[in-house]
Amino acid sequence: NLSVTPALGFEALPSAIALYHSCYPNVNFNVQTVHNNEVLQALLEHKCDIAVLFSPSKLPGVKSIELARSELVIVYPKTRFPDAPAQLAFDDLIDYEFIDISDSGPLANLLWGRMMEENIILNSTIKVHTYFIAVRLVAQGVGICIVDKYTAMGNLSDNVAIASFDPPLYFNVNALHLENRTLSNPASIFLEQLTLCI
Repeated sequence: NLSVTPALGFEALPSAIALYHSCYPNVNFNVQTVHNNEVLQALLEHKCDIAVLFSPSKLPGVKSIELARSELVIVYPKTRFPDAPAQLAFDDLIDYEFIDISDSGPLANLLWGRMMEENIILNSTIKVHTYFIAVRLVAQGVGICIVDKYTAMGNLSDNVAIASFDPPLYFNVNALHLENRTLSNPASIFLEQLTLCI
């Protein structure tokens, strides 16, 4: 029973399950998405054995295993930056419409923390709660957005590109499970496969 942050569902999780299933076809999977604020309840109610999230908070009675490190990226229409820069800074974004995803948990906190440090305010008339919707809006030419790299890569289209921050905005990808429930051998092997795909 596996719960994951929705962003891993675009590529990383399907690839990991396919890889694992080819070696262990008799292991059953029950997969659902979960958000950071729901994870403790999902684990305590045994709705999942493992949850994989971005930058989870420390939770009582929950063991956290770091699987990987990723980053927040800027998704922009290619027409805005025709030279397709691989890195951008906040100063480069000030004149563009910003699709706001401010209430979306620890990654939003990471982003806003950096914006406060740099004393940056980005113009926003559109606010969404789902990262992939923000990327699809960029594809429609509405503005720019800042999302995790998994969502950005999973929703690329011909008219958008992505850039890292300068300096980068990194976050961790962690697997969580209850401390009093030891991971089974199949679950441990799956986490190794998932780490290869993240």
